[in-house]
Amino acid sequence: MEQSLQEAIRNSTVILPAHQNELIKCLENFPYGLEKWLYRTYIIDTQALYQADIIIEVPTCFINESGKPVRGVDIVCLISATCDMQDSRKEFIVTAPIVPFHELMAVAADKDQAAERIKEIRKNRVFSYFYLPKQNGLPGGFVDFTRMVAVSSRYLNGIKKTRPEYFILSLSQTGYYLFLIKLTYYLARMEASDSLRPTG
Repeated sequence: MEQSLQEAIRNSTVILPAHQNELIKCLENFPYGLEKWLYRTYIIDTQALYQADIIIEVPTCFINESGKPVRGVDIVCLISATCDMQDSRKEFIVTAPIVPFHELMAVAADKDQAAERIKEIRKNRVFSYFYLPKQNGLPGGFVDFTRMVAVSSRYLNGIKKTRPEYFILSLSQTGYYLFLIKLTYYLARMEASDSLRPTG
């Protein structure tokens, strides 16, 4: 395991000290064996939404280079904090699409380069992606933090109540901590000491 990741775990304020050693041990042979501890084998609460839950068939969109919305339906990961996602708490929930590796390969102009990219993603060395191994109907792929989308809280909470089978996976406690570390790396990674900052 990379020293920087171990330091991030030790210095994290969101990972309970009692769980730090377990996460570090799980990451010793990363990504080998990841599928054995990353996910839960069940959804705890069929009424509540949890950060990092994985849902199928959610409408998403992004704005392309022409300024036009591109719409689709994706498997998504819930990004918002758990407390902010409960019914009537906030109007919107932040989600991020999950990109299957086979889709990445299908659109790649250079297949060898794409295969190398996938190797780096599997090792979680790409700041903006969180690797998810194949499990329970989810093809192997990654959460794309660069394409976060706000979705109606009422809509997602409604799905949880009426179509709970759409919620195909939830992370284990250890998996959730890895998710938080990766999300923190992406959103708040330390700047280089010589980087320029605006002064006003």
